[in-house]
Parts: sequence; C-alpha cells; structure tokens
Amino acid sequence: MTAGVVALLTYLFIQAQAGDPIRQHQVREHLTEIEELDSELDEIVLKLRYQMRNNYDPLVSALEKIKWHKQALKAGELAISGRGHRQVDMKMVELDKALVDKEALIEQFKSHNALLKNSLHYLPLSVEQALSALPAGQDSAPLREALHKLQRNVLLLHMGKQEYFGGEILAESQQRLAQLEPQPAMRPIIRHVRLILELEQEVDQLLPRITSGGEHLGKALSDAYNEAFFAAMQ
Repeated sequence: MTAGVVALLTYLFIQAQAGDPIRQHQVREHLTEIEELDSELDEIVLKLRYQMRNNYDPLVSALEKIKWHKQALKAGELAISGRGHRQVDMKMVELDKALVDKEALIEQFKSHNALLKNSLHYLPLSVEQALSALPAGQDSAPLREALHKLQRNVLLLHMGKQEYFGGEILAESQQRLAQLEPQPAMRPIIRHVRLILELEQEVDQLLPRITSGGEHLGKALSDAYNEAFFAAMQ
C-alpha cells in the first residue's frame, strides 16, 4: 500500500468520525475508560499489598473491563485500528503487549502476595513455638529478646517502613537471625522469617513494574488517535 493511499484512508477514516459525533464520543469514552481502569487497577494492587484490601476479585474485574474496552476499539463498529492509520495501529499493538505483560505481572503478584500474607498470618504462632522451645531462665533471655525484635522488624517492613529506614531494619533482622542460628530449635522460625523477607522483596519489586511508571495503559493510543483526528481536521 503506497503512502498516498494510506494518507487517503486515514483522512477518510478521521473525517467519517468527525461527521458522527455520537461515534466519536463513544470512541473517546472507551479510550478514557481504559486509562481510568488502569489507574484503578494500580490502586487496588497497592491496597492489596498493604492489606487495605483482601479481595482479589476487583483486580480481575478491572482487567476484564480493560480487555472489553480495548476489543471494542480493535474490532467492530467503533474500531479505530486497521483503518489505515499506522500510528494508531502501532499503539494498539503496543497496548495489546502491555496488557498481556501487565496481566502476567499481576498473576505473579497475586501468587506471591497471597503466600506472603499467609506467612505473616502464622508468624506469631511460629514465634510462640520458638519461645516455648527455649529453656527457662536468664540464659535464654537474649534469645527471647531477639525473637521479639525479629517479629517487630518483620511487621515494620511489611507495613512499608522500609521506605524510610528499611536498610536499618533489614540489617538488624539479619543480626537477630545470626544470633538465633546456632540454636537447632530456632531453625523453623529462621526459615519462616527468611521466607517472609524474600517474599517482601519479590512483591515490592513487582509493584513498580505493575503500576506503569506514571503512564497508564491506553494513554499512548489515545494520544495517537487524538493527534490523527486533529491533524485531519486542519
């Protein structure tokens, strides 16, 4: 297809939309909804991370709604791709890939975060079992103190305090683990805490990859569509 034919198709496509304000409004609604749902999705992920929400259903629902709006713009009466505008087509392909990537990251987050939440739920019980395994008397007092401080540090890290003094908390936690390690009876709690710390790190590494870095899904497609529309109107 020659450049002239592509330009003509693009012009006719945009002019047709300009002549149908209802259709134009519907297209823009789909584009806006994709961005707003992606913002909502990011908010849900963050709330799940910090236990401000416990239900994953809204996460799945937001993803499905984004797919529905994208499909409406990809095929059917309101389709804006496959109509001869290369930039719009390119951004639609990029949106397809970005959505697949984001969904895969969210599945990883759901799996890791659920395991983290479960591990944190049983941490107090693990600490109590470790405490009961220690002999009575003053000789075990340092180990008891180490266990209590270790539990406190793990909970502080989960509450998001690592943003301010995470390095200090992690360093102290490692010291407490080293203090407990020579005791065979402490091995279960050591494994438990190390699992939690690993999961915390994995989940926190997923967060910035999921939350788009400030630009939401569909924005580039919306920009490309608007640019083509206004260019054709001049």
